[in-house]
Amino acid sequence: MGNKHMRGQFIVISALILALIVLGLAVNIHFTLTEYQRYAYQDYKEILDNLGSDYRNALTTILAKATQEYNLTADLDPPRNNAFSNFSWWTQAAMHAFSSRGVELEFSLKTTVLQESKDLYGTQMPRLYATDLMKLYWYTPTAISSIYGSVEANISRYGFYGWSKDVLLLLNLTVDVPSISNTRDYTTFNILVHRENFEPVNGLKAANIGVKYFDPSLNSWVTAAIKSVLNNGGGNYTLIVTKYTGSDPIPKEYNKYLAVWVQDSRGIIVESYTYTYIDLVIQENAINQFYPGVEKADEVYALETLINGTTIWFNRKLLSSSSIPPLPLPPVKQFRIYTTVNGKDDPNLVEVPSQVEVWSSDYSYPTLEFANWRKRFKTGDKLVYYINFSKAGVTQQKVRITWLMDADARPPEYLLQFQNLTNLWVVNNGVYRIGFHAGQTALSDPVGIDWNIQVNASDNDPSKYHVEYRLFNYDYYQPAGSLNYKIPWGPGDTQGWTFLQGPVRAVAYRSNDYVLYALPKPGSVVRGELYHTEIVIIPYNVNYFQLFFSATTLSRLNNIYQNVVYLTSFAGTAEDYYPGGPRADRYRLSYGSAQMVDSNLREIGVVNGRFSNTSRVYNIYARTGYNPTTAKSYGYWTTTYSSFRGQATFYDTATISSLKNARTPANPAMFLWTTGNGYKRDIRLDWAYFNPDNMITINRGTNFFYNAAGWYYTPGGSLVPPLQWNGPNWLDEYSSAVSTGDDIPAMYHRMFIEQYHPTIVEVHTG
Repeated sequence: MGNKHMRGQFIVISALILALIVLGLAVNIHFTLTEYQRYAYQDYKEILDNLGSDYRNALTTILAKATQEYNLTADLDPPRNNAFSNFSWWTQAAMHAFSSRGVELEFSLKTTVLQESKDLYGTQMPRLYATDLMKLYWYTPTAISSIYGSVEANISRYGFYGWSKDVLLLLNLTVDVPSISNTRDYTTFNILVHRENFEPVNGLKAANIGVKYFDPSLNSWVTAAIKSVLNNGGGNYTLIVTKYTGSDPIPKEYNKYLAVWVQDSRGIIVESYTYTYIDLVIQENAINQFYPGVEKADEVYALETLINGTTIWFNRKLLSSSSIPPLPLPPVKQFRIYTTVNGKDDPNLVEVPSQVEVWSSDYSYPTLEFANWRKRFKTGDKLVYYINFSKAGVTQQKVRITWLMDADARPPEYLLQFQNLTNLWVVNNGVYRIGFHAGQTALSDPVGIDWNIQVNASDNDPSKYHVEYRLFNYDYYQPAGSLNYKIPWGPGDTQGWTFLQGPVRAVAYRSNDYVLYALPKPGSVVRGELYHTEIVIIPYNVNYFQLFFSATTLSRLNNIYQNVVYLTSFAGTAEDYYPGGPRADRYRLSYGSAQMVDSNLREIGVVNGRFSNTSRVYNIYARTGYNPTTAKSYGYWTTTYSSFRGQATFYDTATISSLKNARTPANPAMFLWTTGNGYKRDIRLDWAYFNPDNMITINRGTNFFYNAAGWYYTPGGSLVPPLQWNGPNWLDEYSSAVSTGDDIPAMYHRMFIEQYHPTIVEVHTG
């Protein structure tokens, strides 16, 4: 019994010992496995930490290359595309390399706040975000280049989850604008430069920094000479600079307008400007003083501002109460224009259409780079924008010229519409359609080639009858009657025109010595007689287009017929005429009006009349010859109209004054008639009016010019009874002292007269 008991105890003890041995073995195995996992964890953690460092280096390289490329090209699209391409390549390579080791990587782009909104030197700066991989906020006193990405890693077989790393890299430059000052020899100012986590950027030298200022004598931004860079610690530096010549401070009137670049040791670039906008308060002088309290629905000016601040309307510099700061040199797509609507004190500013145009360095002609937005603003560029005075009683509006800090700003949207039709290049500006004769097929038809441009309603409604313009013509071939002129022409299928399309303004430009001689050899070209230049400007959504013409005789023109015509507008073409009478007569422009002025160019009245359907000369307001009692009485505007629409032509003082003072053989006149074949109702301005009984000689080097605007309006108007047979004032046709068709040109023509141009009464910057 006792032995059995002891044997049982032994079995139990043996079982317990065995259990302890098994448990110890299990603990040892578990400890060994845990230690292995711990060592693997440490190994992978070190690898992933290295991954984070490599990721940081990759983003640094991507941002540095992108800022360098953008700084050179002014086009962010290629640098951004390259940045995404490099980012994608690097992340794919990393994922492939680590997947073989059981590491699952996921890269993502996130958004974080770079800078809270704040007031900076009186300007409210918006909250800025790091997003979309890379963001550049340049062109203000505070400028930032940034890149932001995230990576996550999991190692499932070791139970390793949730490793992540966010990488934000940036370079931040702030120019201390109030610190800008001049000593006798230098200009000095302070800058603050830091990177991510507000770490100061140390060790900057002159080679890391660039400073530009505007030099009025060169009409350009130039690079200042950096004499010294003082490191004040904590990322604060004092820059000591001079003019580009290496001596003398930047002139005081320009030292507040600086552009500053910094490139740190990583190669990242940032660009800062010391100002963010220019405010101009512009006063209209053309309408309200003559029509007080009346709405001026169509008083809209397409202004141009040049790099030196000069602001232009109708080819004339606007007078300003004070100097205007230069425009900076950002990529042209950054510019935006905002204006008030209800007067200069209106707290709300609205964006208006704008574009930058590329002209020659002296601004005399547009270039083939006309609407190129992948460039910086520079000498020869025009910033074009619109200011509206339509509200009753509004005589002053504020214009804010600003440049966006976000480098992702897009170029302006195209609002003009363009068509290339047979023999016609057409621009639809939203109010009218203007077409340019641009084909060779009509060369044998003298009727079809005696015009250069035509104007239609924007909807091309045939009831709103088109008007054609002949921009210049001279000489005469007597056997053929009135349709035989030498008119400006040009080589190629476009008749020498260069058509330049912009988002909100288009230009047609021609400059050559080609002249088309309709008869006696239809379609033949004369060269070596006249060098002519025509610039036609078509703004968006306004009633007018602008014509600037100049020409010089290249040889002596001996014994030509007295017939030198500046500008002709006419209604009616061969297609509107058929045996038995004019086609669609109810739509033809039937009436005409012309302003009369005295010898001091003061208005003395308006002549109104009805055109004949047959050949009639209504009036020639000339110096000598026809109607000498009305000599020199033609004025600044004429118009042709019907009840459906009107087409007015406006001239400036320079044009009218030069004609009234022109010397023989000039015999200027305003010529109103229906042509000999009854086709066309003409109103034209002559340098020497048509007189086939008189021959003249024009010397080599004789200059011609005019500045004009065509004005489309609807509805037109008609004569107001009582009508009268008016003899010498509107020969053989009815006239009236009152017409509803002349109201619009009478109201708006002063917009184009120099003394009534807008003026700049206030200038502010911030």
